[in-house]
Amino acid sequence: FLMRAEYKPDFAMRPGYGMVLRFVAVFMLASMIMIVKIAGDMGVNALESLFYRFLFGFLFVFSWVAVRGRLATMKTKRLRLHFFRTLAGVIAMALTFQATLILQLPELATISFTAPIVGTILSIIFLKEVVGLRRWMAMIIGFLGVLIVVQPGQSQIALHGALMAFGAVIAASYAFILIKHLSSTESSTAIVFWFTLMAIPVIGVALFFVGSFHSPLIYLMMAAIGFCGATGQIALSESLKYAPISLTAPIDYSHLIWSTIYGYLIWDFWPGPAIWIGAPIIIGSGLYVALRREQKKSRLEAAGS
Repeated sequence: FLMRAEYKPDFAMRPGYGMVLRFVAVFMLASMIMIVKIAGDMGVNALESLFYRFLFGFLFVFSWVAVRGRLATMKTKRLRLHFFRTLAGVIAMALTFQATLILQLPELATISFTAPIVGTILSIIFLKEVVGLRRWMAMIIGFLGVLIVVQPGQSQIALHGALMAFGAVIAASYAFILIKHLSSTESSTAIVFWFTLMAIPVIGVALFFVGSFHSPLIYLMMAAIGFCGATGQIALSESLKYAPISLTAPIDYSHLIWSTIYGYLIWDFWPGPAIWIGAPIIIGSGLYVALRREQKKSRLEAAGS
């Protein structure tokens, strides 16, 4: 559920700065999920949290763009593709938020680590990407790691929650493919801007069915969800300007650390052996698939230069 954009070095390479931004992005997005789960425990519907995540998130994104004097650069001629990217993103986040109310945070984080594997499979289907034997083997190993974590038929993990989390990965991976198309003409900031803006009316329809009034504390938490989500997306987009994906992508897996800390401190949950065995398998295969893809891309660019 960590949305990525194509790497475009708009500024001088500053790998250390890019890595710090990536750490900030992962921390903020993990914190957002933590607050969503707390709000759910207090009776807030997942779709309500999602709506306010976009509403308050847009206010933060708009302010950030306006302060930098870049509102004029948000103009686009690709509203249709932005809309379909928004639909995919909203579905991914809706499933993620709902799964958050069902699963423990480390369980959700571990399943989300299949994103590079699922993204590669969708790239084969939609982008006709050619994948070698070693990447296929890595992807198969990664899914074996998922089976270890989920343990169908005998796991303590709620199967319907796991399926929602995996569905979120599929939707987010498809959104990433649309982002790749958009990034040929749109900046990462514009993609985040239009996604946040368009999602408000899309998810706002659900509020007529599940919305209710809450205490000031709840609305403060909703603002925190929007702030964490927007800050995380902005930091993620900015990190791609200063450091290559091959350097920053492994930082995404620190999400499991934050999820474990939050889960233990707030819900007194400590991951069982299945997660500690399955998570390294999923992480290792995902890293291998992602890095091999970057190496292949670099070779093709070098051959064409």
